[in-house]
Amino acid sequence: MTLRKPFLPASLRTIVPEPLLASLREDIICDRLFVTGLSYFGSDTPATYPKHIEQSDTILVYMRQGRGSLTAYGNYKRFSAGQYFVIPAGEEYSFTPSKGESCELIAVRFRGTLSGDVARRSLHHAVTLVGAERRELEHVLLQLFNCFDRGFSINSMRHASCMLTYALANLFYGHSSDGEEQVSATSSNDVVVEVATKFMREHLERRLKLEDIAAHAGYTPTYFSSLFRRKTGYSPITYFNIMKMQRACELLVTTRLRILDICAQLGIEDNYYFSRLFTKVIGMSPKQYRKQHTMPTV
Repeated sequence: MTLRKPFLPASLRTIVPEPLLASLREDIICDRLFVTGLSYFGSDTPATYPKHIEQSDTILVYMRQGRGSLTAYGNYKRFSAGQYFVIPAGEEYSFTPSKGESCELIAVRFRGTLSGDVARRSLHHAVTLVGAERRELEHVLLQLFNCFDRGFSINSMRHASCMLTYALANLFYGHSSDGEEQVSATSSNDVVVEVATKFMREHLERRLKLEDIAAHAGYTPTYFSSLFRRKTGYSPITYFNIMKMQRACELLVTTRLRILDICAQLGIEDNYYFSRLFTKVIGMSPKQYRKQHTMPTV
């Protein structure tokens, strides 16, 4: 496997001073979500991988490179490149790299009035990001480290808070199905894409066509396809298939469903086509993914 360029030159761990944290809790911009610490565990210092409990902080852990096992909620879980996991405040966790693996792990510690909601929305297993979603998260994480490089001023902490909110909004709030958000006819292109992806996510069991998605967004197929590709880097159908494969990853890890049954839940009639598509998007076969990411509880 070809190693990616390191995320940062060397491992580091940075903690926001306690006096500043008190100010952030009262700040009108930062009070909902604010960063309390950043950690980057590179291959240069594998002995420093986390193994502790955070009483006050919720933690977003992202695996940029390599693979290993993450212990959380009392279970061992496979953790591989491109996956993230949320550790609620007060939950003990640890990470152990697989033998011979060169790993990169990034941990963002945060607090705020919304941190509990983020923890409740998170799954009790690693979530796989692919393509543009993965690149976007890594870009935001790099911006967070850049904020800290500028020092612990209130402005840099506000910037970090906004970047964290943006990242978590993409991961947890971007596809809300509670019906509270109503979209007007003058919505921006970003909202149009959000409406389309929400529609896709709510109909993963269907065999949607481009015309179906475009009609829901209120555009002609040709114009909508062009708009969607500009915003996401993918055609609507390719993006829809990626979302199906992300859902397949969850079902493979959290259920004992046969691959044939998972195909049925995703509106795919040909399990050979499903296996080829899954391998193309995720990088391994469904059977390999289930074997690699499912471990017995302890």
